[in-house]
Amino acid sequence: MKLLFTVLMIFINIYTYANNINISFFDKNLNHNINFKNIPQIIFQSLEQRHKLQDIANIKIIPIYDKNNSTIIDYYFILLASNKNYSFSVNKIFIKNNKIDEIIENYIFTKQDLKTISAKYNEYVPQCPDEKVDFVIASEAYNDNYLYNSSVKPVIDDVYKLALNHNFKTIELLDKKATVNAYLDYLSCKNLKGFFSIGHGLPDSIMLADGLLDYTLVDKHLKDKLSGVALLLNSCCVHGGDNSACIRNDHPLKDSLINIAKVQKFIGGYNPLEIIPSENTSKCFWHRAFDGAPLNDALDICGFYSPLDTFHIDGIGKNYLVFP
Repeated sequence: MKLLFTVLMIFINIYTYANNINISFFDKNLNHNINFKNIPQIIFQSLEQRHKLQDIANIKIIPIYDKNNSTIIDYYFILLASNKNYSFSVNKIFIKNNKIDEIIENYIFTKQDLKTISAKYNEYVPQCPDEKVDFVIASEAYNDNYLYNSSVKPVIDDVYKLALNHNFKTIELLDKKATVNAYLDYLSCKNLKGFFSIGHGLPDSIMLADGLLDYTLVDKHLKDKLSGVALLLNSCCVHGGDNSACIRNDHPLKDSLINIAKVQKFIGGYNPLEIIPSENTSKCFWHRAFDGAPLNDALDICGFYSPLDTFHIDGIGKNYLVFP
Protein backbone atom coordinates (compact mmCIF):
# COMPACT_ATOMS: atom_id res chain seq x y z
CA MET A 1 0.00 0.00 0.00
CA LYS A 2 1.18 3.51 -0.73
CA LEU A 3 0.34 6.89 0.63
CA LEU A 4 -2.48 8.21 -1.54
CA PHE A 5 -2.57 11.85 -0.55
CA THR A 6 -1.83 14.19 2.31
CA VAL A 7 -4.00 17.02 3.56
CA LEU A 8 -2.37 19.69 5.71
CA MET A 9 -4.91 21.53 7.85
CA ILE A 10 -4.28 24.47 10.15
CA PHE A 11 -2.81 23.13 13.39
CA ILE A 12 -3.70 19.47 12.61
CA ASN A 13 -2.04 17.15 10.10
CA ILE A 14 -4.43 14.59 8.63
CA TYR A 15 -2.90 11.91 6.45
CA THR A 16 -5.20 9.68 4.38
CA TYR A 17 -3.84 6.29 3.37
CA ALA A 18 -5.04 3.34 1.35
CA ASN A 19 -8.37 1.88 2.54
CA ASN A 20 -9.36 5.44 3.55
CA ILE A 21 -7.58 5.13 6.87
CA ASN A 22 -6.98 8.57 8.36
CA ILE A 23 -4.02 9.17 10.64
CA SER A 24 -4.08 12.39 12.64
CA PHE A 25 -2.66 14.02 15.74
CA PHE A 26 -4.69 15.23 18.69
CA ASP A 27 -3.92 18.92 18.38
CA LYS A 28 -3.93 19.64 22.12
CA ASN A 29 -0.85 17.41 22.48
CA LEU A 30 1.20 18.96 19.66
CA ASN A 31 4.25 21.17 19.98
CA HIS A 32 4.04 22.97 16.64
CA ASN A 33 7.75 23.72 16.71
CA ILE A 34 8.47 20.04 16.02
CA ASN A 35 8.33 18.52 12.55
CA PHE A 36 6.08 15.45 12.76
CA LYS A 37 5.86 14.99 9.00
CA ASN A 38 7.39 11.50 8.79
CA ILE A 39 5.71 10.01 11.85
CA PRO A 40 2.33 9.01 10.30
CA GLN A 41 3.98 7.12 7.45
CA ILE A 42 6.36 5.32 9.81
CA ILE A 43 3.43 4.24 11.97
CA PHE A 44 1.28 3.23 9.01
CA GLN A 45 4.03 1.09 7.50
CA SER A 46 4.63 -0.63 10.82
CA LEU A 47 0.94 -1.50 11.15
CA GLU A 48 0.85 -2.69 7.56
CA GLN A 49 3.86 -4.96 8.07
CA ARG A 50 2.21 -6.47 11.15
CA HIS A 51 -1.10 -6.98 9.28
CA LYS A 52 -2.96 -4.72 11.70
CA LEU A 53 -4.87 -2.55 9.23
CA GLN A 54 -7.86 -4.61 8.14
CA ASP A 55 -10.03 -3.74 11.16
CA ILE A 56 -8.91 -0.13 11.67
CA ALA A 57 -11.18 2.83 10.95
CA ASN A 58 -8.78 5.62 11.88
CA ILE A 59 -5.62 6.24 13.86
CA LYS A 60 -4.87 8.97 16.38
CA ILE A 61 -1.33 9.87 17.46
CA ILE A 62 -0.43 11.34 20.86
CA PRO A 63 3.22 12.40 21.31
CA ILE A 64 4.59 12.28 24.86
CA TYR A 65 7.40 14.74 25.50
CA ASP A 66 10.49 14.51 27.64
CA LYS A 67 9.69 15.98 31.06
CA ASN A 68 12.64 18.35 30.88
CA ASN A 69 12.65 19.24 27.19
CA SER A 70 9.43 19.78 25.24
CA THR A 71 11.28 19.53 21.92
CA ILE A 72 12.18 15.89 22.54
CA ILE A 73 9.65 13.08 22.13
CA ASP A 74 9.95 10.20 24.59
CA TYR A 75 7.38 8.00 22.83
CA TYR A 76 3.98 8.00 21.15
CA PHE A 77 0.61 6.56 22.05
CA ILE A 78 -1.16 5.24 18.96
CA LEU A 79 -4.94 4.87 19.24
CA LEU A 80 -6.42 2.36 16.77
CA ALA A 81 -10.17 2.83 16.35
CA SER A 82 -12.02 -0.27 15.19
CA ASN A 83 -14.22 -0.31 12.08
CA LYS A 84 -16.25 -3.23 13.47
CA ASN A 85 -17.21 -1.95 16.90
CA TYR A 86 -16.84 1.07 19.17
CA SER A 87 -13.57 0.08 20.81
CA PHE A 88 -10.05 1.30 20.31
CA SER A 89 -6.74 -0.27 21.22
CA VAL A 90 -3.55 1.44 22.29
CA ASN A 91 0.02 0.91 21.12
CA LYS A 92 2.97 2.53 22.88
CA ILE A 93 5.64 3.16 20.26
CA PHE A 94 9.23 4.33 20.56
CA ILE A 95 10.76 5.87 17.42
CA LYS A 96 14.48 6.52 16.94
CA ASN A 97 16.19 7.78 13.80
CA ASN A 98 12.92 7.62 11.86
CA LYS A 99 12.51 3.93 12.67
CA ILE A 100 10.35 2.12 15.20
CA ASP A 101 12.58 0.94 18.01
CA GLU A 102 9.98 -0.73 20.26
CA ILE A 103 6.23 -1.43 20.24
CA ILE A 104 4.02 -2.35 23.18
CA GLU A 105 0.70 -3.58 21.80
CA ASN A 106 -2.61 -3.58 23.68
CA TYR A 107 -1.20 -1.12 26.17
CA ILE A 108 -3.35 -0.17 29.18
CA PHE A 109 -3.14 3.45 30.25
CA THR A 110 -1.94 4.14 33.77
CA LYS A 111 -3.49 6.99 35.74
CA GLN A 112 -0.30 8.98 35.21
CA ASP A 113 -0.50 8.37 31.45
CA LEU A 114 -3.96 9.87 31.33
CA LYS A 115 -2.96 12.82 33.48
CA THR A 116 -0.08 13.50 31.09
CA ILE A 117 -2.29 13.21 28.02
CA SER A 118 -5.00 15.41 29.52
CA ALA A 119 -2.69 17.94 31.16
CA LYS A 120 -3.76 20.78 28.87
CA TYR A 121 -7.37 20.36 29.99
CA ASN A 122 -6.56 20.51 33.69
CA GLU A 123 -6.55 24.29 33.91
CA TYR A 124 -9.76 24.55 31.93
CA VAL A 125 -12.82 25.65 33.91
CA PRO A 126 -16.00 24.17 32.38
CA GLN A 127 -18.84 26.63 31.94
CA CYS A 128 -22.33 25.72 30.81
CA PRO A 129 -22.99 27.56 27.51
CA ASP A 130 -26.75 27.61 28.11
CA GLU A 131 -28.46 26.63 31.37
CA LYS A 132 -31.73 26.08 29.49
CA VAL A 133 -30.33 23.07 27.62
CA ASP A 134 -32.11 19.83 28.56
CA PHE A 135 -30.55 17.28 26.24
CA VAL A 136 -27.24 16.87 24.39
CA ILE A 137 -26.52 14.55 21.46
CA ALA A 138 -22.86 14.15 20.53
CA SER A 139 -20.55 12.17 18.27
CA GLU A 140 -17.14 12.75 16.74
CA ALA A 141 -18.08 10.10 14.14
CA TYR A 142 -21.27 11.68 12.74
CA ASN A 143 -20.01 11.98 9.16
CA ASP A 144 -17.38 9.21 9.15
CA ASN A 145 -17.84 7.08 6.06
CA TYR A 146 -16.03 4.08 7.56
CA LEU A 147 -19.05 3.42 9.80
CA TYR A 148 -20.90 1.47 7.14
CA ASN A 149 -21.99 4.54 5.22
CA SER A 150 -22.31 6.68 8.31
CA SER A 151 -24.64 4.51 10.38
CA VAL A 152 -24.34 7.06 13.19
CA LYS A 153 -26.04 9.86 11.28
CA PRO A 154 -29.60 8.50 11.00
CA VAL A 155 -29.67 7.53 14.68
CA ILE A 156 -28.38 10.93 15.82
CA ASP A 157 -30.91 12.69 13.57
CA ASP A 158 -33.78 10.53 14.83
CA VAL A 159 -33.02 11.07 18.54
CA TYR A 160 -32.53 14.79 17.95
CA LYS A 161 -36.03 15.09 16.46
CA LEU A 162 -37.40 12.89 19.22
CA ALA A 163 -36.04 15.16 21.94
CA LEU A 164 -37.33 18.30 20.22
CA ASN A 165 -40.79 16.74 19.83
CA HIS A 166 -40.86 16.23 23.60
CA ASN A 167 -40.01 19.91 24.20
CA PHE A 168 -36.45 19.28 25.35
CA LYS A 169 -34.12 22.11 24.43
CA THR A 170 -31.54 20.07 22.56
CA ILE A 171 -28.11 20.80 21.13
CA GLU A 172 -25.77 18.69 19.02
CA LEU A 173 -21.99 18.34 19.29
CA LEU A 174 -21.01 16.66 16.04
CA ASP A 175 -17.72 15.85 14.32
CA LYS A 176 -15.13 18.55 15.14
CA LYS A 177 -17.50 20.13 17.68
CA ALA A 178 -17.40 16.97 19.80
CA THR A 179 -14.41 18.17 21.79
CA VAL A 180 -13.31 17.46 25.33
CA ASN A 181 -14.03 21.02 26.45
CA ALA A 182 -17.48 20.97 24.83
CA TYR A 183 -18.39 17.72 26.61
CA LEU A 184 -17.19 19.12 29.94
CA ASP A 185 -19.07 22.38 29.37
CA TYR A 186 -22.44 20.81 28.64
CA LEU A 187 -22.09 18.09 31.25
CA SER A 188 -21.71 20.96 33.73
CA CYS A 189 -25.15 22.38 32.91
CA LYS A 190 -27.34 22.32 36.03
CA ASN A 191 -30.61 21.62 34.19
CA LEU A 192 -29.31 18.92 31.87
CA LYS A 193 -31.62 15.88 31.77
CA GLY A 194 -29.98 13.57 29.22
CA PHE A 195 -26.71 13.15 27.32
CA PHE A 196 -26.25 10.74 24.40
CA SER A 197 -22.82 10.11 22.89
CA ILE A 198 -21.63 7.72 20.17
CA GLY A 199 -17.94 6.97 19.70
CA HIS A 200 -15.03 4.67 20.52
CA GLY A 201 -14.23 3.86 24.12
CA LEU A 202 -12.27 1.88 26.68
CA PRO A 203 -12.87 1.23 30.41
CA ASP A 204 -10.99 4.44 31.25
CA SER A 205 -11.89 6.90 28.49
CA ILE A 206 -13.80 7.78 25.34
CA MET A 207 -12.27 9.16 22.15
CA LEU A 208 -13.44 12.60 21.08
CA ALA A 209 -12.53 14.89 18.20
CA ASP A 210 -9.53 16.48 19.88
CA GLY A 211 -8.57 14.13 22.70
CA LEU A 212 -9.70 11.69 25.36
CA LEU A 213 -12.35 12.32 27.95
CA ASP A 214 -11.02 10.10 30.72
CA TYR A 215 -11.89 9.41 34.33
CA THR A 216 -9.24 11.79 35.70
CA LEU A 217 -11.06 14.67 33.97
CA VAL A 218 -14.39 13.46 35.34
CA ASP A 219 -12.87 13.41 38.83
CA LYS A 220 -11.46 16.91 38.44
CA HIS A 221 -14.25 18.71 36.60
CA LEU A 222 -17.57 16.90 37.11
CA LYS A 223 -17.73 16.14 40.82
CA ASP A 224 -21.42 15.97 41.94
CA LYS A 225 -22.58 17.51 38.65
CA LEU A 226 -24.50 14.66 37.00
CA SER A 227 -27.11 13.74 39.63
CA GLY A 228 -29.95 14.74 37.30
CA VAL A 229 -28.56 13.26 34.07
CA ALA A 230 -29.36 10.05 32.24
CA LEU A 231 -26.05 9.46 30.42
CA LEU A 232 -25.76 6.97 27.57
CA LEU A 233 -22.30 6.35 26.10
CA ASN A 234 -22.59 4.17 23.00
CA SER A 235 -18.94 3.19 23.46
CA CYS A 236 -17.30 -0.17 24.05
CA CYS A 237 -16.24 -1.33 27.50
CA VAL A 238 -17.03 1.89 29.37
CA HIS A 239 -19.21 -0.15 31.72
CA GLY A 240 -16.62 -2.93 32.01
CA GLY A 241 -17.24 -6.39 30.62
CA ASP A 242 -16.15 -10.01 30.48
CA ASN A 243 -14.94 -9.94 26.88
CA SER A 244 -11.15 -10.09 26.46
CA ALA A 245 -11.15 -6.55 25.03
CA CYS A 246 -12.89 -5.16 28.14
CA ILE A 247 -11.54 -7.21 31.04
CA ARG A 248 -9.82 -5.01 33.59
CA ASN A 249 -9.21 -5.21 37.31
CA ASP A 250 -11.09 -1.95 37.59
CA HIS A 251 -13.68 0.09 35.70
CA PRO A 252 -12.40 3.61 36.30
CA LEU A 253 -14.65 5.64 33.98
CA LYS A 254 -17.82 3.97 35.25
CA ASP A 255 -16.68 4.29 38.86
CA SER A 256 -15.91 7.99 38.45
CA LEU A 257 -19.23 8.74 36.77
CA ILE A 258 -21.19 6.94 39.48
CA ASN A 259 -19.15 7.67 42.61
CA ILE A 260 -17.64 11.08 41.83
CA ALA A 261 -19.99 12.73 39.32
CA LYS A 262 -22.99 11.01 40.99
CA VAL A 263 -24.68 10.39 37.63
CA GLN A 264 -28.41 9.69 37.86
CA LYS A 265 -28.17 6.68 35.53
CA PHE A 266 -25.20 5.56 33.43
CA ILE A 267 -25.83 3.36 30.41
CA GLY A 268 -22.76 2.15 28.56
CA GLY A 269 -21.07 -0.66 26.69
CA TYR A 270 -20.40 -3.68 28.88
CA ASN A 271 -18.69 -5.56 26.07
CA PRO A 272 -17.66 -4.45 22.56
CA LEU A 273 -20.60 -2.72 20.90
CA GLU A 274 -21.05 -3.65 17.27
CA ILE A 275 -21.48 -0.84 14.78
CA ILE A 276 -25.14 -0.64 13.63
CA PRO A 277 -26.77 -2.99 16.21
CA SER A 278 -25.61 -0.87 19.13
CA GLU A 279 -26.84 2.41 17.63
CA ASN A 280 -30.24 0.80 17.08
CA THR A 281 -30.31 -0.30 20.71
CA SER A 282 -29.57 3.27 21.77
CA LYS A 283 -32.24 4.66 19.45
CA CYS A 284 -34.82 2.22 20.81
CA PHE A 285 -33.77 3.04 24.38
CA TRP A 286 -34.32 6.76 23.96
CA HIS A 287 -37.70 6.26 22.28
CA ARG A 288 -38.92 4.25 25.26
CA ALA A 289 -37.27 6.62 27.76
CA PHE A 290 -39.06 9.61 26.19
CA ASP A 291 -42.29 7.61 26.39
CA GLY A 292 -41.80 7.44 30.15
CA ALA A 293 -40.60 3.84 30.53
CA PRO A 294 -38.30 2.97 33.46
CA LEU A 295 -34.77 3.22 32.11
CA ASN A 296 -33.72 -0.32 33.05
CA ASP A 297 -36.87 -1.71 31.40
CA ALA A 298 -36.19 0.36 28.28
CA LEU A 299 -32.71 -1.11 28.03
CA ASP A 300 -33.93 -4.67 28.59
CA ILE A 301 -36.62 -4.36 25.92
CA CYS A 302 -34.25 -2.82 23.37
CA GLY A 303 -31.41 -5.28 23.95
CA PHE A 304 -32.57 -7.58 21.15
CA TYR A 305 -30.85 -5.33 18.61
CA SER A 306 -27.46 -6.44 19.93
CA PRO A 307 -26.49 -10.14 19.70
CA LEU A 308 -24.55 -10.07 22.97
CA ASP A 309 -25.14 -8.68 26.45
CA THR A 310 -23.52 -5.42 25.41
CA PHE A 311 -25.12 -2.63 27.47
CA HIS A 312 -25.39 -2.27 31.24
CA ILE A 313 -27.09 0.36 33.38
CA ASP A 314 -26.15 1.56 36.85
CA GLY A 315 -26.63 4.51 39.19
CA ILE A 316 -28.73 5.24 42.25
CA GLY A 317 -30.78 8.12 40.85
CA LYS A 318 -34.28 8.18 39.41
CA ASN A 319 -35.04 5.31 37.04
CA TYR A 320 -36.71 7.45 34.42
CA LEU A 321 -35.91 10.39 32.19
CA VAL A 322 -36.80 13.63 33.96
CA PHE A 323 -38.87 15.96 31.82
CA PRO A 324 -38.50 19.77 31.76
